[in-house]
Amino acid sequence: MIDKQRHRARPVPHGFLPNWVLVVLATGAMALVGFAHSFV
Repeated sequence: MIDKQRHRARPVPHGFLPNWVLVVLATGAMALVGFAHSFV
C-alpha cells in the first residue's frame, strides 16, 4: 500500500510554483488590502 502511494506521487514541474509561494503571495495581498483600507 505504501509503495503504491509513493510511486503515485509525481514531482512538481518546474513551471508551477510551490504551494508555500502561493500562500505567501495570498497572505501578502490580503495584508496590503487591509493596510490600504486602514488609511481610507
